[in-house]
This record gives sequence, structure tokens and C-alpha cells, in this order.
Amino acid sequence: MKPTSEKKAQPPSRTLARGLNVLEYIVLSPNAARLTDIATAFNLDMASAHRIVRTLEELGYVARTKVGRKLGPGPTLRKFTDAFGYIDTVLERLRPIILQLSEDTGHVAHLGIVEDARVVLTEVQLTKRARVSVQQAVGDVEDIYCSAIGKALTAGLPEQEQSEIIARQPFTKHTAKTLLNAEELRHELERVRDTQLAFDDREGSENVACIAAPILDPTGHPIAALGISTVTSPAAASIREQAALVRSVAEAAVAAGQLIAKTKAEV
Repeated sequence: MKPTSEKKAQPPSRTLARGLNVLEYIVLSPNAARLTDIATAFNLDMASAHRIVRTLEELGYVARTKVGRKLGPGPTLRKFTDAFGYIDTVLERLRPIILQLSEDTGHVAHLGIVEDARVVLTEVQLTKRARVSVQQAVGDVEDIYCSAIGKALTAGLPEQEQSEIIARQPFTKHTAKTLLNAEELRHELERVRDTQLAFDDREGSENVACIAAPILDPTGHPIAALGISTVTSPAAASIREQAALVRSVAEAAVAAGQLIAKTKAEV
């Protein structure tokens, strides 16, 4: 007979196990999952599925996409993933695409991520045939509201993350085209989200214009953005009208997304 003071082994928590299974389903789904998908996969009623998903959302493990309100990895889970070097591996593999973008356009090409509500450039490449270029370097920091890279990244973030970033923008006026408040930025981000293209049309400097596009992971989450910066003048045509440059940036972003999907499958 066992001593009365010995505690019986406790069975595993069914609620926790079910929540972790749902989280695994969302993360491993080839496409962003819907609430109805989760309810069907785990034989749950919609109310139960909603409670589990809401808890995961509140803890930051999952987040809803801006388009379609589907589910994908949230900021907390991405922090864990980043800690194991996934993002570093991805950014390293994107270097040839950034170099090719510079070669194709004749302008400085760059890659950036969002850190602490600002853009940090993680890769800068310049073709040798460029006659004149914007001076940029790895580690340069830019404000989101007047950065094409920043807009491209922020537009696709979950609503809570996006709101936090917008709230931290200084909205200092640099030129006549600078966005000056949260409402203007939100309107611009809606356009970026719809087109998957972002512009800095001489908003940070009268002599610089930029194009950028988000790089999406298989769930549709933007993990980085790439683009080009051009030397221009107030009298020049808008960067938005430079069709060949816009096309090159868009095509590079698609190629980068495909490479990310391949990298995720390997890691």
C-alpha cells in the first residue's frame, strides 16, 4: 500500500493540450487558417474554437491577417522563432536577390526589418555601374512614416502591432510631401496593403525617392521588405510613375517570398 502522503500523478491538462494542438495546426498550415478550419479539424463547436483562438491571440501566439482575418503566427511566437536564427538565415539568403535588384535598376537596393517601431537596414547593395546613388549603409535607421520600407512592412502587420508602431511615430515634417499624422499614415498603409507596393515620394528628403515591397512568409506575414532608393529632384516625375523600377521591385519581392518558403521548409 502506498503512503497516504504520496501524491497521485496528475493527468495532463486537456485544455492546455488542445490549445497547443490548435497552435501547432495554425503554425504548420500551408495557408493562413480560418476559425472554421480549426473547428472542423478538432471537432469543436465554433464557441469553443473561438475561446481557444482568442486566448492564443491575447497572448500574442497567433494574429489575424489584415485581409480575410485569417490566422497565422503572432509576435510572441515569432520572437521564439527568431531566437533560433530563422530570420538571420532568411536575411542572409536574400542577399543575392538584393544585389540583382541593384543590377537590374542601376540604383542602390536594400533590405530592412522593423525594430522598436523604426526601420533598420540589414542589407545594402549597389551595382558598380551606378553613376550616382543615395548614401546608405547596413544599420541605418529610418522612421516608418517617411520610409517606403517602413510602410511596406507595417501595412501587413496585425492591427494591434500596427497601431503601436503608428503611435510611436514622431511625424516631423521634412518636405511638403511628408505624412504628418496617424490618419494620413493609416490611409497610405491601406493602399500599400492593397497593392503590395510602398513609396517614399520625396517625403523624407527633396532629393530622394524610394520604392519598396513586403517580403511575405508562407502565412502572408511580412518578415522584411526590399526596395530601392533613387536620387531625384522636386521637378522630376513621381517615383510612382517609374513603371520599370516598380516592376523590378515587385518581382524581386515575389522571388524573395519564394525563397523564404523554401528556407522555412528546410529549417
